[in-house]
Amino acid sequence: MTGDVPTVQYRRVNFTTLTRLDYSGVPTLPRMGRSRITVRAPALTNPPPAAVLTGLDRIFEATEEAEQLTILAYMTVETGTGEAMLALVGHPPPVLISPVRHSRALQRRARHSLGWPAPRQQDSLTIPPGHTALLYSDGLVTHRQRAMDAGLAGLRSAVGKAPASALADPKRLLDHLLTHMLGKRELDDDVTVLAVHIPARR
Repeated sequence: MTGDVPTVQYRRVNFTTLTRLDYSGVPTLPRMGRSRITVRAPALTNPPPAAVLTGLDRIFEATEEAEQLTILAYMTVETGTGEAMLALVGHPPPVLISPVRHSRALQRRARHSLGWPAPRQQDSLTIPPGHTALLYSDGLVTHRQRAMDAGLAGLRSAVGKAPASALADPKRLLDHLLTHMLGKRELDDDVTVLAVHIPARR
C-alpha cells in the first residue's frame, strides 16, 4: 500500500499511477519495475498524455503477453495555474476534492489496457486553488465484497467526513481516506494513492 504527496517546485509536473495485473504465474514485482521504466521513457520530451499512451501501446504490444495487463492514469499539471491534461488506460477515474468536501470524478474509466492499440484520448481540466486531485488504484475502492460503484460512493462519503484541516493538507487527507476506506481489513489487492494539491491563493 502506498500513499504519496510529492513536493514539487517545477512549472509542469507529470503524475502517474500504474497497476499491473499478471495472470501468467510469473512474479509481478520485477515486471512492475520494468513497466515503470518503460512508462517514463515516452514522457521525457513532455508530450501530451494521449501521445504518451499511444507510444506505450506500441511498446507493450511488442513486449508484453496477453496474460499481462497494465493500466494507468497519466496527468500533467501546470503547478502555477492548476491547468492539467489527463488520460486514463483502464484506470478508475481520479476524483477532484474541493475545500468544502465536494468531490466529483474527473474522467470516465477507459476500457483498454496498454498494448491493446486504440485511439487514446485526453481531457483538459483545471485543479482550482485549494483543491486536490486524487489518483488511485482499484484496490482503494474495490475488494471481493465491494464493486466499483459502491466503492466510489464510499470514497465520496469518506471525503465528506474529512476534517476541515485535512482539506488543505494532502498528507492528512490521504491518512484519513486510507483509514476510512481500508480500515483493518486484509488487503487482497495493491493500493496506490496519489494526491495532487494546488494551494489556495493568499
